[in-house]
Parts: sequence; structure tokens; C-alpha cells
Amino acid sequence: MSKCQDCAVEELINSYGGFAEVKTLCEKLRGKYNRSGLSNTDYNELLQLEKALDQAKKFNAEGAKNGQ
Repeated sequence: MSKCQDCAVEELINSYGGFAEVKTLCEKLRGKYNRSGLSNTDYNELLQLEKALDQAKKFNAEGAKNGQ
């Protein structure tokens, strides 16, 4: 993953207020999707946020391995 992608992920997560807020929003959207379906906009937002969370988790895991 390039630094540019890392910065984009960090910016996206920070734009929502942080990692915990993004995770909470994903859970909320996922719950809404399971009940009644999401609009295309909400579904695309959910996919984008989940992708950002996955990339952030991978980046943090790689950083932890490099620090040992």
C-alpha cells in the first residue's frame, strides 16, 4: 500500500471523527441494510467505509509487526 493510499484512508476516517465513529457508522448502516435495504448512496458509503477500516487494520497490523 502506498503512502498516498494510507493518507486517503486516514483522511476518510478522520472526516468521520475517528476509527470508533466509522466502525459505529458501519454497524448502523449494516443493521439498516439487513432490515430494509440501503439506498445506493448509503450502500456505497458503507462499502467505502468498510474498505477504509480494512486498510487501516492492515496498516496497523503491519506497523505492529515492524515494531517488534
